[in-house]
Amino acid sequence: MDLGFMTLTREAVLEHGPIHTKLGTYGMFRLPVVSAGYSLDGYPLETREALLLVPPGDDSVLAETIIHLHQNPAERERIAIRLHDFVVRRLTWKAVAADILAIMRNS
Repeated sequence: MDLGFMTLTREAVLEHGPIHTKLGTYGMFRLPVVSAGYSLDGYPLETREALLLVPPGDDSVLAETIIHLHQNPAERERIAIRLHDFVVRRLTWKAVAADILAIMRNS
């Protein structure tokens, strides 16, 4: 079973930004993502529904989450596809360029 891991703690967001390159990479490869963090507030709904959040440093919750994903391949695939669809729709160069153009036209 392949998984993506990333950190969404305050420190990691300040260093890497709220949307890591990892998120796009994991999404394009259709990997479910487990993220260490406290909140996904402010993230798009598709992202909040596609990331499994575990408390940073809580090894038991991390292990339980990984075991749950291993035992539930349909859920694993569902969240991986949801993230993939978000990445393709919102994080490709074409999608980002369209967003920038829309902002410029509305300014």
